[in-house]
Amino acid sequence: MSVNTDHRRRGALTFVAGDATRPVGDGARVLAHVCNDAGRILYAIVGDGAFDIRSVTFAVPSVTNEQIDDVIALVRGFNLPPGTANSLIRKLQNALDAISSGDVPTACSSLTAFKNECAAQSGKKLTPNQATQLINAANLIKSNLGCQ
Repeated sequence: MSVNTDHRRRGALTFVAGDATRPVGDGARVLAHVCNDAGRILYAIVGDGAFDIRSVTFAVPSVTNEQIDDVIALVRGFNLPPGTANSLIRKLQNALDAISSGDVPTACSSLTAFKNECAAQSGKKLTPNQATQLINAANLIKSNLGCQ
């Protein structure tokens, strides 16, 4: 992606595919890259065969973390017996901890354990509707994580 700062086309945004290490043309460039949940934005000013680069690195917000936080809030909102709620929330917290440390397989296992407990408590400590809602939410999170 490049930003055209030419006065004749002020504010125009042009998307350019290519090699960021070999800028083509003159003018300012904004490059964005995300890898392993870290993002980097580069702003390059190109001219006379040389260029000046400034960069900013940032953490990419995790939708998955927000989804797990939402499921934790849902469990709390069901007003379950404390032991049941704590057990379910602990599994979700284990998944969050695993995601934070970059351990996706453990996060997937924690979510599977959460689903299994929801299924086991369906019709007991959880209504069938509550269990289905929690299992569906866990399946969505597992899909977003790429769990198998």
